[in-house]
Order: sequence, then structure tokens, then C-alpha cells
Amino acid sequence: MRAEASLKSLSALPQEQSVLAPLLARAKKALERADSARRSGDAPHASQLEALALELTETASELVRTHAAETQAAAAEEKALELETRVVRARALVEQAAARRGRASERLRAVEAEKGKPPTAATKAKRVPAATSPATAPAPAKAPIPGSQP
Repeated sequence: MRAEASLKSLSALPQEQSVLAPLLARAKKALERADSARRSGDAPHASQLEALALELTETASELVRTHAAETQAAAAEEKALELETRVVRARALVEQAAARRGRASERLRAVEAEKGKPPTAATKAKRVPAATSPATAPAPAKAPIPGSQP
């Protein structure tokens, strides 16, 4: 009786029929043979055939659970692969940012070092201080005339 109930519930799973069809067909045939053996008065073989049908339906149930677990494992593996890809990309971005920061730090040191150095002839020619520009330069001092007193 348990075998018949299990067979009916497993037959109602349409998504699993391709995997379960051979097992369910054997279980159904075993139940039919058990009924036939019981009608002919062979009770010991009938109970053995019912046990076989029950074993086949339990195997089919295990197969359904296994298939569901494999599906979940495949989804988890896919998600793990996606997350691993995201981690690799994030690490690459961090490395790029660190390299960019290093280059900027080196440029800043170079600029600061250049500021600390005395100006070279090239930089003197480029810069004209406001105090010595021709418009604001003081007039040259007059030289004393020889023989006169100030």
C-alpha cells in the first residue's frame, strides 16, 4: 500500500519524469505482479514483489532529492564563481588605485623638491619679480660730480 501511494505521488512530478520513468515503470510492474501473485494464492511472492515496488519507489524518491540537491549545488557554484569574478575585479581596481596613488605621490615629491631648489637660469628668465619689473624699478642713483660736495 505504501508503494502504491509513493508511486502516485512520484508520478505527479512532471519535471522529474525523464529521470524517474524507468524506476516508476519497474515499480508499477512489480505491483501488478504482486496483485497477480496474491490472486493466484502466492502470498509470499506477493509480499516480496510489494517490497520490491516499495524499494523502487524509495529509490526514486532519493533520486528526486538528489536531483534537487545537485540543482542547488550547481546554483551555489555558479554564484560562487560570480562572486570570485567580482573579487578578482575588485582586487584589480584596488591595485590600479594604489598604483595611481603611488604615481601621484612621486609627482608631488618631484614638485616639492623642485620648489626647494634654487631657481635655474631657465626659471629665472620665465619669472619676472614684481619689485624688479621695468615699470616699478627705482631710478638709478646719480653719480656725484667730481669736485663738488654733497
